[in-house]
Amino acid sequence: MFTLADTPVKFVGLLVLFLFTAIWSGVELGRRQTGRQRLSNLLHLAMSLVMLAMVAQPTWHALLRTIGMPALLGFFGIAAAWFVFLAVDAARLGRRRSALHFVGHAAMFGAMAW
Repeated sequence: MFTLADTPVKFVGLLVLFLFTAIWSGVELGRRQTGRQRLSNLLHLAMSLVMLAMVAQPTWHALLRTIGMPALLGFFGIAAAWFVFLAVDAARLGRRRSALHFVGHAAMFGAMAW
């Protein structure tokens, strides 16, 4: 956790970064898309909001009291599995670049669960 007083540049920088990714995911959700894309964008929005909450200790502790660590771990584990599924499906269809793309997303969601 970071504090505005101890690490102001890092604190504000992370807030701006994660707020941007949350807004980006929200904008993506407003576009026309398939069910797979919508679910993937919803998962990204949730991850962005959790990362945003992680920056400041009070919001992180409030999130943990509300949702709980086991639920967050389960959520991010299932989300990682979703992207593994997409990677395997893309590889099965011969879309190597798409498969690698989804592997990267699975790794990010796996890191959140770790």
